[in-house]
Amino acid sequence: MGVRPSNASARCQSSAGRSARAGANAALRERPANTQARLAAATGRDKTRLIPILDRLEQRGLLRRGTDPADRRNRTVDLAESGRALVAQCQDGIRRMERDLLADLPDADRDSFIGLLERVAELVARRRPGP
Repeated sequence: MGVRPSNASARCQSSAGRSARAGANAALRERPANTQARLAAATGRDKTRLIPILDRLEQRGLLRRGTDPADRRNRTVDLAESGRALVAQCQDGIRRMERDLLADLPDADRDSFIGLLERVAELVARRRPGP
């Protein structure tokens, strides 16, 4: 059972780039209109290292930045419609790959495995500093 990346996942890799950009896109999809500082905290990235990533995403039309009305020193960040579409496309590709990878497992084993992964993700999220 060889799993090959689909066309959608290849587009996601070439469009979203490395995991840092994909992580920024996903975090923005979950919580729109973040400030750059909150986005850095949510993705576990240093703000100074996140800004060039956001610059590239903005140049490609995947996100918008503006001034925070509550504090004009802060910049807000929100996904553009094309960024939302890309995140959805990537998530669909990931779900297809997961189904392919786990297709040979019995249902009970697959459910158990996914449940454990979700628990690990929750534990990791709790360890991250909040925004």
